[in-house]
Amino acid sequence: MTISLVVYQRFVIGRTGSIAISADAVHYKADVLTNVAVLVAIAASAWLGWYRADPVLGLIVVVIIVTSVRTIVLQAFDVLLDRELPGEQRREILELARRHPEVLGVHDLRTRTSGTHEFIQLHLELEPKLPLARVHDISVEVEQALTARFPRAEVIIHADPYGIDEPQDDF
Repeated sequence: MTISLVVYQRFVIGRTGSIAISADAVHYKADVLTNVAVLVAIAASAWLGWYRADPVLGLIVVVIIVTSVRTIVLQAFDVLLDRELPGEQRREILELARRHPEVLGVHDLRTRTSGTHEFIQLHLELEPKLPLARVHDISVEVEQALTARFPRAEVIIHADPYGIDEPQDDF
């Protein structure tokens, strides 16, 4: 039953990316590994006379568990500290926004992840004399391009008139 639960948890983790379920899966994986190690150690001792199998297999199980726990802890820190999206994805976001023919510039890109969601925030620089309705349409078009590529993302776009000198973040 435990093996079935571990397999199902791996499926759910693949679909949701849940850190809580990943941590729970480590617990059940540790149970399975420990039981298998005990059975192998008993068999190795009884049939082969290899009495050191138990501590060797125990150490192997410990290394596997510690490695899994380390991965979970690092993922949890990333979520707690609002990790930025990787540089390659940030460059892709800027490229998608700049690809729109009426976008004259992009600045103040901020990204983060929280659980299974991503957040993208940026400023578009547009022709100052554009009507508000057109500015809105351009923002929606860029947002749709970004959400098509990053479907789990919430996108927030701020439109700025091109050429206005305002302080910009160095992100």
